[in-house]
Amino acid sequence: MILGPDFSQHEVCLVEVYLVLCYSSRVTEREFIRVRKALGQRIKELRLKAELTQEQMEDLDWLSARSYQDIEAGKVNPRLSSLMIICSKLKIELHELLAQVRGT
Repeated sequence: MILGPDFSQHEVCLVEVYLVLCYSSRVTEREFIRVRKALGQRIKELRLKAELTQEQMEDLDWLSARSYQDIEAGKVNPRLSSLMIICSKLKIELHELLAQVRGT
């Protein structure tokens, strides 16, 4: 995966985009939290399956250990760049990460 120098200018909150695309009705704050936590749980499951620690998920240029921990705990809405780093570390595609989140 290659992230160009202008990538940070195109940051988006993937959880928000995901919810807008998946649901035609008005999305509540509760739904945002549910999806955010489901995404964090999915990331944790995949990390454990890959036998990686939270510290190994850190990327010094793009993703701190603390930011990763907050994403996995469902405390924050992850940016697209963070999810791309996570997918790279897990050796999966973004669609594989999101596959189980919608139905949760």
